Order: sequence, then C-alpha cells, then structure tokens
Amino acid sequence: MIPKLSWNKEEQGYISSSFMRNKNTARKTQSDIKIFTDYLMSHNEWRSPESIDSVQLADYMARSL
Repeated sequence: MIPKLSWNKEEQGYISSSFMRNKNTARKTQSDIKIFTDYLMSHNEWRSPESIDSVQLADYMARSL
C-alpha cells in the first residue's frame, strides 16, 4: 500500500484561514497541493513538502512544470 502524504493541522488551518476567504481559492490551493504531492510520490519522494530542504524542493518544483 502506498503511504499517503498528509498536511498537518497547521497547513490545513492556513488554507481555510481568513487569508483565503474565497472558497474557490481554498479549493484550488488544496487541489494544487494534492497534484504536487502526487507528483512527489510518483518520484518516490514520501516526505511531506515542508520537510524537504529548499534546494531539493525547488528542483522538484522546477521539474514538475
């Protein structure tokens, strides 16, 4: 079974905070996060994005575009 990456309560709270009052913005952000974490898993990266060092994360992000 493939482990599922999950965001902790703090990240989930940020997405639903007053910063993202618009429901469509919050939904799009959650969708984008899922797409990126699926991309990471497809490249055998099981760590959550916030635990990956910035240089390696930037490399993953550049390759995902």
